Amino acid sequence: MKKRLPASLAAVIAAFPAMVYLLLPPRVMAQAPAPAAAFAIRLELDAVSPAGSLWLKLSGENLGREPVTVIRPRRHMLDITGGWGGWTLVVTGPGGEYHPPFFAEGPFQPPMANDVIELLPGESFSVRVNVGRWIAGGEIDREGSRPLAMTGGSYGLQAAYATPAFPVMHLESELEAAKKRPLTLIAGLRSNTVTARVREDAVEPQITALREEDGLARQDAVQALARIGSAAVRPLITALGDGSPTVRLHAAQALGLIADTRTVPPLIAALKDPRPEVRTQVAAALGRMKDGRVFQPLSGSLRGDGDGAVRLQAARALGELRDARAVQPLIAVLGDDDPDIRSAAVQALGGIGRPASDALQAALGDKDARRRQYAAQALGEIRDPRAIAPLIAIMKDQEPYVRFHAYQALGRIGEPAVDPLITALRDGHAWVRLNAVHALGEIQNARAVGPLIAALQDKTGKEDLNSLLFFRLQAAESLGKMGAPAVAPLVALFQESRDRYVYFFAANALRQIKDPRSVEPLIAALASQDDNRRYVAAQSFSDILDPRAVEPLIAVLKNDNRGMRMAAAEALGRMRDARAVGPLSKALQGADPNYREIIVRALRSIGTESALEAAGKIREP
Repeated sequence: MKKRLPASLAAVIAAFPAMVYLLLPPRVMAQAPAPAAAFAIRLELDAVSPAGSLWLKLSGENLGREPVTVIRPRRHMLDITGGWGGWTLVVTGPGGEYHPPFFAEGPFQPPMANDVIELLPGESFSVRVNVGRWIAGGEIDREGSRPLAMTGGSYGLQAAYATPAFPVMHLESELEAAKKRPLTLIAGLRSNTVTARVREDAVEPQITALREEDGLARQDAVQALARIGSAAVRPLITALGDGSPTVRLHAAQALGLIADTRTVPPLIAALKDPRPEVRTQVAAALGRMKDGRVFQPLSGSLRGDGDGAVRLQAARALGELRDARAVQPLIAVLGDDDPDIRSAAVQALGGIGRPASDALQAALGDKDARRRQYAAQALGEIRDPRAIAPLIAIMKDQEPYVRFHAYQALGRIGEPAVDPLITALRDGHAWVRLNAVHALGEIQNARAVGPLIAALQDKTGKEDLNSLLFFRLQAAESLGKMGAPAVAPLVALFQESRDRYVYFFAANALRQIKDPRSVEPLIAALASQDDNRRYVAAQSFSDILDPRAVEPLIAVLKNDNRGMRMAAAEALGRMRDARAVGPLSKALQGADPNYREIIVRALRSIGTESALEAAGKIREP
């Protein structure tokens, strides 16, 4: 049965649009030329849902000829038992209709943000809010609209209450109070004056919001102050001296987003704040200023602040400055005990670029291995070809991480390093040759294919067999990264070489590339008299999933060599071709436990009904 509203409350709701209409000054409604700046706001009944929820619509319209800015501070509008009602905002104007992204929509979504809306002439906005719910006794729990901040102060209807005891008085008193607030901007003001007044009047509520317990509310206030811009600078500078570290922290954050150079001196002073979390945010703000005055204070924080987070942020901020003077302080912390600070210094030096290159090349000879390592990494960020020779030289460093970052840096430098690295493949030092192979694989330049093919067959080194095989394996992996240009020489090597390590490594590279041109040569190898060559060919089809190989692999299931049968079964499972179901099922008969496990896994991978039925018949011993 549909619930009915109490008579007194129904009367109020029926009169609601008319009462709100009376709030609008006559000059807004009169037929007259549009003034330079005029803005109207109204609250009206929108609907009563079948479930008994009361929906109001709060709307505003720019009636003037100039843009108007409206700022909505974040406040919890309602606290309805059972969750939030749905709400949304739409801005409508000559350009069409859009939903600003900082508004949530739907049930159980609390209000999200401090909203700054610029309305062009003729544009309007509307917020549809679920402000109340009918409870069992027919009572509206709570209703109201979200406050707005515009010129002259805070506008809009605050929460209005209706209870069985006072169904009219509270609502009327709220409306009466609203009549005392000007709901339209003064006509004739220029747009820049209007905007300035709007923003200045909105600053104080946002500064106050920096004290909110809700972290999201504080962040919303920071974002709103950043949008307000220069009008918020002086109050935020004052807030840097607030007794609350939370307010000081967020004031610094907002000043960093505004990036007004007038704030540099007070922010520099705030680097001495007693709280490290405030100093961290201050350092971040100074980095955004791009002002030469901040270099010395930030360098001092990097060297001498006792808190790691502050020093980390100082390193990042120095990188944002892109100031060559920051190179030496940043290189000094490449050996820092804190890995995050070292990484931040690398990124900062990479951002400074070529002005840092000479000093970083010199740091490759530092006695501190960590400084050598991170200097190499930073040179990779800069990609200066002048660093190629010193980077190749330290590929023989005793520390593996130094060697690693050296070849990584050469890989990032790219094409200019190819010829020096090809030369390094013949270096007398094993580590230099090995890391040259790594670097060429990172660069993936076709000029390196021939030298890497030669390296894959290298037998001239004086190292032990394991080291030599590792070098040749890395050459094969680098060839695998080369892709199409390496296919033809690898196929030839696989077919022609009698060295089992060479054709094994060549097959692995082809397996990595997965080029269709390698399929026929590998299928031909399945019939080879060389068991090892047949085995590596069968293994290759676990990655080269070409249907041409299905029938040849099925034939291998009958091979006397158990290892070849297992490799073929695994490859057929990965290909998921139904043609293999019958032969695999037949191969189960008399299979040993390990072979049986591979066959069952292959049948389950194929996944057809008959394959699953065959796999299901197998019981583990």
